[in-house]
Amino acid sequence: AWMDAAKLTLTERGDQSTGWALAHRLNAWARTGDGNHAYRLLHNLLGQRTLPNLWDFHPPFQIDGNFGGTAGIAEMLIQSHEGYIELLPASPDAWRNGSFKGLCARHGFVVDAKWENFNTTSVTIKSNCGGICRIKSDCEAVICDGKSVPMMSDDGIVSFDTLPDKTYTLVF
Repeated sequence: AWMDAAKLTLTERGDQSTGWALAHRLNAWARTGDGNHAYRLLHNLLGQRTLPNLWDFHPPFQIDGNFGGTAGIAEMLIQSHEGYIELLPASPDAWRNGSFKGLCARHGFVVDAKWENFNTTSVTIKSNCGGICRIKSDCEAVICDGKSVPMMSDDGIVSFDTLPDKTYTLVF
């Protein structure tokens, strides 16, 4: 019900705005999981509110739009505010295949991922702090230093213990 209310509010506010507010809308729509709407806003931000030198335009310049735009892209690719890492939570149709490296998730995890047809094919997670990593995934195993790591899967969320400065690879 809360998400439906948020979507209604965003719809009523409309999509046209200055660079910083357009970037804010981009992030909000990405949080709702509507990747195609977020992508349209990203396209508008880059096409209508960005100067040729890549500065966000709001006479004369507005850094909030630049930072917000990059944050919006990250929000489309990875979210971790629900207590677990979710990959491609707001991936638009235009991003059917792709990859990213070095996106940060809560609790000190740094994630690299590749996907084809919206299915993850490669995921590595570096644990900066150690602790339990929770990720929404259909992986079959988790590997660290060539060894299988004990994992639990509950309702599509895979959990495994990590050590600081170790990298974990999900096996599909």
